[in-house]
Amino acid sequence: MEQEDGSIAPAAVPDGVVLAGEVEGSSAEPAPVAEVGAGEDASVAVAWEDSLPAPVLEGSAATYAGAWPGIDLVVHATRDCIIRSLLDTGGFRPLRHPQMR
Repeated sequence: MEQEDGSIAPAAVPDGVVLAGEVEGSSAEPAPVAEVGAGEDASVAVAWEDSLPAPVLEGSAATYAGAWPGIDLVVHATRDCIIRSLLDTGGFRPLRHPQMR
């Protein structure tokens, strides 16, 4: 469910789990993409050092397209945790060090 501040509170997950709408982070100040309460006045977050568009929501997954060229960031909110993964959308080309063969 979208909140007034643009964040997303998954309906099937207990209170305390929040997914970001648009993300505006930097290397100096990464922005939280997903955050879960971890007790009184404490939380654990997945943060990102760049901008991300508002996610596409499907079931328990929030997909932030174009995290890197050819890579989407996918965040799953479950009853117990937040799972972050990177999805190759076909355009990712790994960098190779010149001395590696």
